[in-house]
Amino acid sequence: MSEPRFQVGVATHVGRVRTMNEDSYAVTDSVFAVADGMGGHLAGEVASAMAAEALRLLPDNVTTAPPPP
Repeated sequence: MSEPRFQVGVATHVGRVRTMNEDSYAVTDSVFAVADGMGGHLAGEVASAMAAEALRLLPDNVTTAPPPP
């Protein structure tokens, strides 16, 4: 039996104050995440892009289960 697949979409919004959207996202078979760029903070777009890229590089067998004791 094959694993279920999902169609996904991503949308972020620049907000009411900023002129540039600093948000990033990661979508893989194991990860779906949005990294908030924290508008107004120095290099928020860089930080969110780095976080999203790190999540994209996780192995396909990512799990939320805690490690064994």
